[in-house]
Amino acid sequence: MILSGTGTTNSGTRRRAGFAALLACVTAVAVAMPSAAAAGGDGTTTATITTQVFDRATGAPVGKVCVLAISVYTTGVPQVCPARSGGGGRVTVPVSEPGSYNLFVLPNVDSPYGAQWVGPTGGTGTQLDARRITLAVGESKRAPKVLLDPRATISGQVTAETGAIVGGVADLFTPSAITGHSPRQVPLDGDGSFSIDWAGPYGWPVVFRGDNIAQQWSGPVATRRRADLAPATVGDPEPVSYHLRTGAQITVTVPDVPLRTDRRLVFFHSSSRGLAGAVSIDSDATTATQLISGGQHIKIQCLCDGTVRWYGGGTSIEKARSVNVSHRGVLHLTM
Repeated sequence: MILSGTGTTNSGTRRRAGFAALLACVTAVAVAMPSAAAAGGDGTTTATITTQVFDRATGAPVGKVCVLAISVYTTGVPQVCPARSGGGGRVTVPVSEPGSYNLFVLPNVDSPYGAQWVGPTGGTGTQLDARRITLAVGESKRAPKVLLDPRATISGQVTAETGAIVGGVADLFTPSAITGHSPRQVPLDGDGSFSIDWAGPYGWPVVFRGDNIAQQWSGPVATRRRADLAPATVGDPEPVSYHLRTGAQITVTVPDVPLRTDRRLVFFHSSSRGLAGAVSIDSDATTATQLISGGQHIKIQCLCDGTVRWYGGGTSIEKARSVNVSHRGVLHLTM
C-alpha cells in the first residue's frame, strides 16, 4: 500500500530524478542511515519486530493499521507500508538491516485513530520518547502493545520573519531526498495557515518547507530534537504560530561531473543525520544553491551521475567534513 495514496498531499509539481539518481539515492540513504523498514534491495528480511494493535479506550484489537519500523536516525517515513495489523491486532514488521528502531503507527487518513510513535506505555508524538528496539541479524523482538488514541488536529499559522506570507507545506516528517515530497504533507493556505488532522493527541514537532525559506522545525529551529512541540487536540484547537527564518544561503560547486547528468545535493544534520535539505543541479550548470536553517552543522552528499560522494572526502557520513551554518551566512563550497 502506497502511503501517499491514503494521505493528504500537495498537488505541486514534483521534480523527477533519473534512474541513475534514484539508484544513487537508494545507495546513499543506506550509507547515511539504516533502512527505514521493509525488505532490502535483494528482497531479504534480516530481523522482525512483532506487536499487537488495540483501541486504548475499549481494549478491542484493531486490524488494517500500518506499522513502520523507523531507524532512530531517520526524520522521514517510507512511501510504502511494509506491514498492517491482522487478526487479533497482531503484526510482524520486517527490518532489512541490523540496528536501532522505533515503531511508528500510521492509520489510514479516514481512520478514527491518530498516528503515534509507540512508547513504553502508550503513544507519543515525539520519536525521542518512543521505545527503542535494537536488533541483530536474524533476531526477532516483541515491542510494547500499540494503544490507539483518537485522531486529533494540529493547527496554526506561519509567516516569514519579515511578516510576509509564506507558501509551502507543513509536515511531521522530512521529505524524500529524491522527490522533495512526503506522504502526508499538507499545503499552507493563502494566509499561511495549516491543519494536520491525522495526528494522535500528543505534542508533535512540526517541520515547514516553503518558498524562499529554509526547511525548519517548530520553534523555529534547525533540528527536530530542539523543536517546540505543537499540541494535537481533539475538539477545540490550540493554534500555534511561528515566524520562519530565511536561513543561510549555501552554494555548492561540483566541477568535475559531466553536464546533463543526474546530480542532486543532499544536506544532512551532522549528528542526528536528519535531512536538512536537497536540491538538484541544473543540467547545464555546475553549481546549485540551497537555503539551510542556521544554527547547525551539516554534511553534504552529492548523488552525481550514478555515484555517491561526500563533501570533504570520505565514503560515509561519519567521515565527511562537517560545515557550520550560521543563521544568515553565505557559503560557497566546492566538492
